[in-house]
Amino acid sequence: MAVLTPRQKMIERLVRRGMTSRRIAEQLGISQRTVEVHRANIARRLSAAPDRDPLDHPAVQKILKRLSHRVAVLVMELEQIRGAR
Repeated sequence: MAVLTPRQKMIERLVRRGMTSRRIAEQLGISQRTVEVHRANIARRLSAAPDRDPLDHPAVQKILKRLSHRVAVLVMELEQIRGAR
């Protein structure tokens, strides 16, 4: 598995939380361009890691979170419909 530097691990965690490059740069006191370079290097290193689960990708996680929220809302609506009968 590809090894990330401590800074790359920090930025990866912030990306997973849904933070933008701009916001990460502000929080860490570095330029937005530096964050973008780190993100590119993280992606390059992780794409070289074949044992990495594609479901761990931040974009996939964001979609899964939205879907699980939507499913929860639909379940509540279904329970309300069933209760109204």
